[in-house]
Amino acid sequence: MEAAAHPDEGLNSFPIVRRVIANDWAYLVRLNASPPETQRSLPMPPIAAKISLLTPIITFVACCAIAQTPGASIDWTKADIATVTVTMADYTFSPRRVTFRLGAPTRLGLVNTGNELHDFTAADFFKTVDLRDPSVTGSSGISITVEPHQEKDVALLLGCQGHFGLICADHDWAGMTADIFVE
Repeated sequence: MEAAAHPDEGLNSFPIVRRVIANDWAYLVRLNASPPETQRSLPMPPIAAKISLLTPIITFVACCAIAQTPGASIDWTKADIATVTVTMADYTFSPRRVTFRLGAPTRLGLVNTGNELHDFTAADFFKTVDLRDPSVTGSSGISITVEPHQEKDVALLLGCQGHFGLICADHDWAGMTADIFVE
C-alpha cells in the first residue's frame, strides 16, 4: 500500500510554507523544520568569504580618502603657498623630478617655452590632489594643456604621498616624461 502524501506538502515533495502572523509581522515558517540551534551550519560560499574579508579594508581606505580630502575648507587667499615651477620645452620637462610637500597648498607654475603645444599629463597624480579650480584640467581631469610661449598657474593641495608618472601625451614617444614625488 502506498503511503499517503503529507497534507502540508505540495507537488514534487516541496514543503509548503505557512504564514504565521505575530505582533503585526508576517513570518514564513517551513513545516517540520528543525529549530535553528539543531540545524547544521553550512560553510560560507567562497565569494562571500572574500567579500567579508574585503569589507573592513574597503571601509578603511574610504575613510582615509575622505579624511585626506580637504574640499573647500582651504582659504587660498590666506594660505602659505609653496611654488613649484615646471618648464616644458620641445620634448622635455625641466626639472625631470618634480617634488611636492604632502598637505602643503602649492602653486604649480607651468611654463611652455617651446614652439609646440604641450600638456602636463599625470592621471594618478591628479586623482590625489584638490585643485582650487578643477576646470583647469578640462574634461579629461588628468592633464593641463599649455599653448606655446604661454604659462598657467594651478593652485593645488596634495592629498597622498607617492611617486607618479608625468608625460606630455603628444610627445612621450620622444622622451618627454618626468617623475612626480609627493613627500
